[in-house]
Amino acid sequence: MPQGRFYTADYTGEMVSANTSWRDRKDPSTMTWVEKTIFNEDHDNIAHVIGNSKSRLWLDLNLLTGQTGGEKVRSVGQTYGCNLLYKDFNPTFLICTNKKICDELAKNGYGDDNIVFSNVKNILEHPGQFHLYPQLYTASAGNLALRLACADGHKTVYMIGMDTYSQPNDNVYAEDYGLADVQAANNKFITENCRTFLTYSDVQFYYVSDKATIMPEQYNWCPNVKKLEWMQYVNLASLGAIAH
Repeated sequence: MPQGRFYTADYTGEMVSANTSWRDRKDPSTMTWVEKTIFNEDHDNIAHVIGNSKSRLWLDLNLLTGQTGGEKVRSVGQTYGCNLLYKDFNPTFLICTNKKICDELAKNGYGDDNIVFSNVKNILEHPGQFHLYPQLYTASAGNLALRLACADGHKTVYMIGMDTYSQPNDNVYAEDYGLADVQAANNKFITENCRTFLTYSDVQFYYVSDKATIMPEQYNWCPNVKKLEWMQYVNLASLGAIAH
């Protein structure tokens, strides 16, 4: 699937195979057109992409549902999250292709009132619960969330809880996921994110973490990535500031 720059404003849908067998996925007789179902062009160009590393526990995620003032009252931005984040916070958009988690989401009807992007297999298994992630490619859910925020046209993207692993249980939901192979997971995640940074070179990315956490060295090679400490982020994003 395409891995370069694209924008959902220009996306109308795509041909997909209804055959979930890997061997037969390109069988022309199973191909069908899936219309775009989510239209997201009316926003303020600010996104908060929420990963599940433990660093995000510092932040009250409810602040991301607030407003900021100025010349006009607006939301603090849209939120993009992944996988088990839904247990603690309902982002504007949740991205999940993990079968086990998608089964849980469908069982509890999360997709009835929330937008969840997934793959064809999960959509077919749970009709009405998920939306097709546009031009899906193989990547971690955190990177898919980051990429979708850019594809939706956001020009300022804050990365929350998007740290790499320093130890195998650095995920908020480590008990659900199991322990990670730290080096392999980190290398994959950093490579994916750098590709997104360079692809969307007109987007300003902010890597948000505590003072002690060092931003991955590779991110320094991308001129559109900066690190923010938590209070810098809260102030810059005007979190919790309500116009009167």
